[in-house]
Amino acid sequence: MSAPKQRPTDAQSLPKRDPVRYTSGDDDLTEAIKKLGRPRGLGTKLQIDVARAALRREQGFSLPQIAEDEGVSVSTVQRRLRDAQ
Repeated sequence: MSAPKQRPTDAQSLPKRDPVRYTSGDDDLTEAIKKLGRPRGLGTKLQIDVARAALRREQGFSLPQIAEDEGVSVSTVQRRLRDAQ
């Protein structure tokens, strides 16, 4: 029987890889790449009062409090407030 191969024990003994980077001057291509991933619904956005949510946020309400009041998730409130800016 042969002895099992030993693995390197520290990161310095592993071969280094150069990161692959993509740069493009083409804005249309860049936008298309950003849209990759899981689609968010089929155009049926949950409606919230963004102005009211933004006002409540300025008044010191937390995102979970606003989300509960609007009947949506915290991430939905975050996205709507970010998209409104």
